[in-house]
Amino acid sequence: MRLLLMTLILCGYPLRSFSQPQEALINSSINSNTEVDSTAQALKYFTAYKTLDKRKELVLYVATLKNAHSWTPSDSITMKYRALYTIGNAFIFSDRYDSAAYYLNKAYDYDREYDLGKYEGAVADRLSVIFYNLMDYSRSLKFAEYALKDAQPRLRAAVYYQMANIHTQNADYELAVLAYDSAQATFKKLDSPNWWYPLFYSIPALIELNDTAGFSRAYKSLAEVSSINETRELFNLTEWAKAEFTLTEWERGPESVFLMNKLVLPRTEENEIRLREKVIDRIQETKKQWESHRNAQFMLLRYYRLVHPDSVKVVYDQILALDKAYVKASITNDGAIPLEKNSAQALQNLVWRIGYDMLADTVTETDYVKSTLRKQSRNLVIQVLLLLLALAAMRRALRIRRARLKTITELECLKEKEDKLLKELTPDALVVTSGKTAREITYPDLIVLTSRFSHFGRFVSETSPDKVFSILTDYLESFKAEIEQYGLEVFRTDGDNFIAVGGHGQGDASPASALIAAQRMHVIVERLNKKHNLKISPRIGIHVGVAMGEVYKNAPAAIDLWGEAIKTSRVLSDECMEGSIILSKELVKMQGPDAVWPDLLPTRINGIPAFMVRVP
Repeated sequence: MRLLLMTLILCGYPLRSFSQPQEALINSSINSNTEVDSTAQALKYFTAYKTLDKRKELVLYVATLKNAHSWTPSDSITMKYRALYTIGNAFIFSDRYDSAAYYLNKAYDYDREYDLGKYEGAVADRLSVIFYNLMDYSRSLKFAEYALKDAQPRLRAAVYYQMANIHTQNADYELAVLAYDSAQATFKKLDSPNWWYPLFYSIPALIELNDTAGFSRAYKSLAEVSSINETRELFNLTEWAKAEFTLTEWERGPESVFLMNKLVLPRTEENEIRLREKVIDRIQETKKQWESHRNAQFMLLRYYRLVHPDSVKVVYDQILALDKAYVKASITNDGAIPLEKNSAQALQNLVWRIGYDMLADTVTETDYVKSTLRKQSRNLVIQVLLLLLALAAMRRALRIRRARLKTITELECLKEKEDKLLKELTPDALVVTSGKTAREITYPDLIVLTSRFSHFGRFVSETSPDKVFSILTDYLESFKAEIEQYGLEVFRTDGDNFIAVGGHGQGDASPASALIAAQRMHVIVERLNKKHNLKISPRIGIHVGVAMGEVYKNAPAAIDLWGEAIKTSRVLSDECMEGSIILSKELVKMQGPDAVWPDLLPTRINGIPAFMVRVP
């Protein structure tokens, strides 16, 4: 009755149903008037096959999908692929693997040629399932890993689940737990109602690993799944799992770490009877399924070994009789053992094609790695050459630096000799060496101008000593000639350090005239820079304060000066910025309130109140 009803539904048109009542389901030469009609018919078949059980109604299931494939327009690649793939999947559930491979080969033609989006990698996943059912777990894992490469989220979750089952069969429990976790996370992300399946089947692996924390987390999560208790089949499955876990932990004895968990019953006489009843119920439920029935019998054997060792022989006899009956049935049924009685050509062809693509991808990845290594090798060679050049340049720079330091040292020695010679040639020096005593004198308002050059060290390191002495003399002599017009006189020159003083009894220097002298020094430097092609600039600080000095009899000026005025002026010049002059607050105050100054910018130099004057 159901077959007739499905035939009427699938035919689509009343007249067609009378002319071709059942042949239309498997006829591949169906034509449509328009592409729209063809698509509509295909969608009807795609809707109809979902109402069929692929295990119990395989012939009608496959015929419906064949009609869906025939009605699908040639440019609807995804629909054609889906029909072929679903037929192949149906044959896998019926253990007809070569027939499954035949249709999966046709589906793989589309997979190779087109981008199928969410279906990418699905054929490789089905091939992994075939080898899993054939207990060839190493091949199954390889094809699952290949499917995972291009799988979209929904298929990726299924592939993770498949890989977890493979690792469990291989006793790789740590990898199994990781794969189950990945499958669960992906299913949850997709809001799948069956997200808890990977979590449920990860429990045996957690028990094998003695992972009590993971076991507790899994149990708490499963306790929140209402569908387990609402569905009788799932509830029976959970109860059977509890029985397996309990028996396993009883066999472990005192070493068990799960006996206090709710999924594992403590060993009492009452629970022993309860466990035996669950095993007997399982044996009764699985009489029509040989493998599950045998597993239940074997669990009864484990129970008797642990609880009633004297009853073991009876169970052994039951298992032996079950195996004999299975072998006898297998001999009389040619289709009972897949791939031994039937041809495996289509499956071999599918394995060869996907294996070839896997090898091609590996070769492509290998070529990419080789290319990357070659590029990196070239980059490494270039970097090594650059490093060698940098080391050579650094070595040369160190040699130049040592040579410059040597030149500076020699220049300083030469300067000391010149200063010593000049002191010996002056009358004051002759007075000192003659043994006459000096008289100390205090200058309460001594104007001190101190100047140093910026970038002088670089100039010295890049120039010969003779040329340095000649150019420096040109600058200092020009300073000396200029400042004398403003009542200042040179007190000391030491390298680029130039000190001039005023207001100690000779000349008529004032704070304003000292500033003008400093400005003229900037003009001189700018002019001489152009002459000698240099880029040095004076840093000038001017201060007025107390200084002490030694005066010898018949000496024209003080031989030496020291004190606060000298020290402060040096500090101001050291901190002076390029293109400016620093005046101490005392210097400006000394000129009086009616003095006319250029723009004075207040500042503090090392805590000293001062003003900065920009040089135009």
